[in-house]
Amino acid sequence: MRELDAIIAQRGRSSTVVSDSGTEFPSTAILRWPQGRPIDWHCIAPGKQMENGFIESFDGSFRDKCLAATRSMMARAWYLRSATRALADGRPANRSATAALSETYPAESTPAFDQRL
Repeated sequence: MRELDAIIAQRGRSSTVVSDSGTEFPSTAILRWPQGRPIDWHCIAPGKQMENGFIESFDGSFRDKCLAATRSMMARAWYLRSATRALADGRPANRSATAALSETYPAESTPAFDQRL
């Protein structure tokens, strides 16, 4: 609760605080904090997130961006791991170049090309 007291000391006191009543605040300390202070603590009703729509929107956007960044990092890690394994096995990580050569390496396809001439 020191953080809330520090914010009040720096920015001044709000007459009302609106918060979720869900699992975000499992501590009873947050519920006891406004007692004895001239602050009205309003918990939004369960299932009525739009009572605090700005924060709910921010939380949703922030969560989505974090998940997208995590998925992107995981995809890059998977690609790097597979490319590293492929290089360690002595094969190219990107097979599109060898697909044009009938799944052979350039050195293997050159003699066949010379024989067709």
